[in-house]
Amino acid sequence: WRQLLQSLGEWYTRGGTVDWQAFHEVADDSPPRRKVHLPTYPFQRQRCWVDETLDKGAKTDLLPETSLFNLLREGDTEQLAEQLRKAEGLSEKELEQLPRLLEILAKQYRKETAANDIKDWLYEIQWQSQARPSVVTGPSGHWLIFADRGGMGKALAGRLEESGDSCFLVYADKAYQNQENGIWRIDPARAGDFDRLFTEAFQEEALPLQGIVHLWSLDAADTRELTTETLAQAQLLGCGSVVHLLQAQASKAKTSQDRADPSRSVASSKLWLVTRNAISVAQHSNPSAQDPLAVAQTPLWGLGKVIALEHAELWGAMIDNPEVTDLLAEIRAESDPEENDDQVAYRDGQRYVARLVRSSPPVPGNTSLSPEDSYLITGGLGALGLKIARWMVDQGVRYLILAGRHDPSMEARELLDGLEEVGAKIMVASTDVSDQGQIAHLFEEIDDGMPPLRGVIHAAGVLDKEILVQQDWDRFHRVMAAKVEGSWHLHTLTRAMPLDFFICFSSSASLLGGFRTGSYAAASAFMDTLAHLRHTMGLPGLAVDWNMWASDRASQDASLNNPDKLAGYAMDTEIGLRILGVLLGQADSAAQVAVLPEDVSTFLQDSYAGQDPPLFLSELYRPVVDELSGPSDFIKELEKTPPEKQRDYLAAHVQSEINKVIGFGSSQMIDFQKGFFDLGMDSLMAMELKNRLQTSFGCSLPSTLVFKYPTPIALLDYIATGILKLESQEKAAVKQTVDESEEVLGEVEQLSEEELEALINETLRI
Repeated sequence: WRQLLQSLGEWYTRGGTVDWQAFHEVADDSPPRRKVHLPTYPFQRQRCWVDETLDKGAKTDLLPETSLFNLLREGDTEQLAEQLRKAEGLSEKELEQLPRLLEILAKQYRKETAANDIKDWLYEIQWQSQARPSVVTGPSGHWLIFADRGGMGKALAGRLEESGDSCFLVYADKAYQNQENGIWRIDPARAGDFDRLFTEAFQEEALPLQGIVHLWSLDAADTRELTTETLAQAQLLGCGSVVHLLQAQASKAKTSQDRADPSRSVASSKLWLVTRNAISVAQHSNPSAQDPLAVAQTPLWGLGKVIALEHAELWGAMIDNPEVTDLLAEIRAESDPEENDDQVAYRDGQRYVARLVRSSPPVPGNTSLSPEDSYLITGGLGALGLKIARWMVDQGVRYLILAGRHDPSMEARELLDGLEEVGAKIMVASTDVSDQGQIAHLFEEIDDGMPPLRGVIHAAGVLDKEILVQQDWDRFHRVMAAKVEGSWHLHTLTRAMPLDFFICFSSSASLLGGFRTGSYAAASAFMDTLAHLRHTMGLPGLAVDWNMWASDRASQDASLNNPDKLAGYAMDTEIGLRILGVLLGQADSAAQVAVLPEDVSTFLQDSYAGQDPPLFLSELYRPVVDELSGPSDFIKELEKTPPEKQRDYLAAHVQSEINKVIGFGSSQMIDFQKGFFDLGMDSLMAMELKNRLQTSFGCSLPSTLVFKYPTPIALLDYIATGILKLESQEKAAVKQTVDESEEVLGEVEQLSEEELEALINETLRI
């Protein structure tokens, strides 16, 4: 049999035609067969089983080549029972129990093999202990501290002033007030207050701005006191104020970058975001029910990942739970982006840094779907929600509640009708989960008309992509509401219910960030910590940080970078549902898991192409600088150009690349003295320009290139002298003159006396 298969395979791979259907129809006495999904695209690399040839003398009981194992693998418990009945040694009572035991065995086998199949897709955050950074005493300057009411900001200012710095303290309040003593009060909701603050605080005669420390999140409501209102206020105090701060800082930098005044440092002063107990450090003493995780502060961690991408030039770090001494060390640390961690937590005086690592293989759990209980899917009427609903019915579920903000479409209704035809009872609810009254009413309807609720899948979400400097708070909060307020309402309304699982569909944006996904990443980070909070309360909770589903455009749009470029990494729906099935089975053992492509290194290489990835990813991926194997076409042409003309050739090339990025005509003249942002460039364009120049020169360039050299002339000077080591035009011209003189002198030395006399007479005659 094996030889027959080998021969057919060799014939087929050499171009021969095989009637596989006919082969299967006549080969009735063959061993059981199964379909195996093989990779057909480069991005689908995965492990595939290979049957090894067994030694003839080897014992084959229950090994992969035996019929018993094949029957178990196929789940054919009837044939398996029949085979075992023929064996001797089983009593009549044992034979009666055999079918049930084999069903349990087959089910457990499926669980374990499914868990093994998906293990390469799963990742988790690991917190590693690390020494405090080295502190450097830099030049004196201003520090802008958005101070908390608990006194940490004031204490930090005192320590900084002891070393010769000056500090401005800014407190959150209901109206703008400059108290003239280095203290401001501003409204977090008013973007104009932040613009006014930067205008008044940083005049031309002011000392340079060394950095900005944001501590307002420390004033957010305690988790035990959270209500819908205080949760919304906390988001404004945290994410809302940081977005307005970032916009004001970027605006001030734009207006000052062309002037050689001290306030120009606003363009590169770093931002540090500080929280307290906002994240779970799994291997150390975490907040408990008596001192719960501060979920209201957590969205700032998702937002920070996006700031790091969109504004690398302004990014410092996120720091959780530091003492004043710890915080001082962090903001005064040596500034080396390649060595500095930007996700830091302190627990009991120990410093921890975050790393994304492969997750341990999932352990099959005891959670299972029951035909007797009901299950809620929010976002259940969307494309992904409907696929989950159909999958759950295929698993035996007979009672489903699908909640969505809109009525089901015609296609959705057809699918629901099909599910009901196979015996499922579907409750459709037009419910906005961010509205506490609506979701409470839905639970009343579930209590009245459905069996006990045993599981929740929160897959509702809204995506509104925009870069942070163009965001407004209403749009930002609208995206936050479905995931933040929605998951919080589900949490509070189900706390007393004996749920088997509570699964939040989060996003990998909360871990990796993503251009134009600030609000989505922030909202997803909230759900991540909510799952950890539920675990500390003894409740089931699992946040799944999904990457991209092939069937869900929203998850693709929330990807790290260009969704079209990364579309090949989108997860097939069948794989996603298989992963969901395994995670659901162990939903009571893990609080958070990330689902990323199996070939994560290649995925991250493509995602961060031309960018500096954070140390958070260093366990999985180290960027490979794409040094050219030989000089690029531009470098070859530059080398052919006379030295005195090389700078002009470089300037023309830089201008062409700038025009391509901004969208100007290739030959359009630009003002080299004008700032990039005044020319119409934004942060994403700045990254694209850096990537294009990096390719041209065949070397790595810093991600902050355009921000450190904010005008075309400054950039040109840096490239000419710092990268390509070109001589100045004046020096090149002098060198050319000297070279020409030496060449003429050499020719003269070769002349005879008669030829030299004739040359002199000819020259004098001219």
